[in-house]
Amino acid sequence: MRTFQIAIVGAGVIGQTLAITLARLGFSVLLIEQRPLMTDMPSQEDAWRERCVALNLESQQLLKQCGVNWDRLGPFCQNYSKMQVWDADSTASIDFLATELYLESLGCILPTSALSVCLSDCLQAYPNICILAPHCVQTYRMNADSVTVCCEKTEHTVQLVVAAEGVRSQLRELFGFQMQTWDYQQASVVATIQVTQGDAHCAYQQFQGVEGPIALLPLPKPNWYSLVWSTTPAHATVLCAMERADFAQALKQVTMGFFGDITCLTEPKQHPLVMQHTKEYFRERCVLVGDSAHSVHPLAGLGMNLGLKDVKVLATVLSVAKQQQRDLADSAVLKQYHQSRYPEVWEVIAFLEVIKRSFSSGHPVMRQLRELGLGFVAKQPWLKKQFMKVAIGIVSG
Repeated sequence: MRTFQIAIVGAGVIGQTLAITLARLGFSVLLIEQRPLMTDMPSQEDAWRERCVALNLESQQLLKQCGVNWDRLGPFCQNYSKMQVWDADSTASIDFLATELYLESLGCILPTSALSVCLSDCLQAYPNICILAPHCVQTYRMNADSVTVCCEKTEHTVQLVVAAEGVRSQLRELFGFQMQTWDYQQASVVATIQVTQGDAHCAYQQFQGVEGPIALLPLPKPNWYSLVWSTTPAHATVLCAMERADFAQALKQVTMGFFGDITCLTEPKQHPLVMQHTKEYFRERCVLVGDSAHSVHPLAGLGMNLGLKDVKVLATVLSVAKQQQRDLADSAVLKQYHQSRYPEVWEVIAFLEVIKRSFSSGHPVMRQLRELGLGFVAKQPWLKKQFMKVAIGIVSG
């Protein structure tokens, strides 16, 4: 039986980033993952056909501090300097420009597969990180001053275990965390598309009542975009049953030809959208990060950024506890993490719910309010800049 200070269960982007961040601070870390880690860089086109995420400036800075080779990621990464948002049911629209904040970009779009490979490379630089993959946690034993994590054939004792497994976290269930949930009554339809009209450095968001929003995130290949179309579950099922050409035509029609001709490059896939937020971020000697703690509507592309902010805050809290030679699972220590992240995530959840409800209504009054609201923000430079700063991580929400 080996002893570590911290065990992280889940080696996706969030788990890997936390492991590296803690190792840099001198912690001994055990990283456990059910599947083998990705070590071979995918081809660019294959990567762009898979899941892509939007990373704000704060998240990019954290990843660079972890040693992620941004030059290697360059061919997969597309910076965007503009966000164009409009309501298809009214004349309301607003543009967010990086130049308004004297910046070169607002963020970047990149595939998680390429990012995971780069993070896997970074892990190898730290002898204080032990990787068990593929491995699965089956149960745990609580001790007086530690917790023993029990896998198939091995046991490991740690001061603190972190669940970074994602939405379907098994560790969260094992420790009995209670969740607050509600069904968004929507599903996201995801695909990679090619258009004939588009700005390679612009991210687009169109709201259109119950059949939206539609987000197009630019990819490095000219006129390629990662599409996220949030709609009713019934409509999502219809869309995913279409032939690619028919799906592309439906998208062109609903976006009123704004992007010209559209080609669907991958089979559209649908994912149910459910809000999940744990009632507490820690219990006993277990703490939650990323989608294990919260999952939100994808309309603003904030999910990965919220998880990476968890990493940054938790690492800071644990580093102070280490310097003070305190038990890492001391409730007073972990309460600082909870008090920092819980209210901020709730603010995001509430904000996204208001936006979703406001823009999914076809009522004439709501349509008028949307037009007035977007118009007001567009005409108030200070308010517009504040929205942009929160979105890109310059200031907290």
